[in-house]
Amino acid sequence: MNNVITIKQLRTHLEPLVPFGELLLEVQEGTDGYKIVVIEHEKGQLVNLQNEVVDENYSSKATVTTLHTDQNGTIKFIEHPFGAFTKANKNLVPILVNLIGHAIDTNELRSELAC
Repeated sequence: MNNVITIKQLRTHLEPLVPFGELLLEVQEGTDGYKIVVIEHEKGQLVNLQNEVVDENYSSKATVTTLHTDQNGTIKFIEHPFGAFTKANKNLVPILVNLIGHAIDTNELRSELAC
């Protein structure tokens, strides 16, 4: 990964964090830089243990992680969901850690701003 990455490269890099649903990015601009909220969006049928459809149009969104950048788009710190590191999530940690210090193209960040 180069020091400056595109939104498309960022999405590709973060895909392992979202194993079931669709990866969404919510970009917000602040006084100190950008906040990029990574969200897992799942939709479809919801069934119970008896395999009965409970909801035809189930939709769920969960924040996976949040990246914080400076004004130049350089990732300075990351909020993560890992309360503890375990065998189950140990491979996901380097995915996040390796992003620190990389910059995201600010023109692309501005085009992704949440309304």
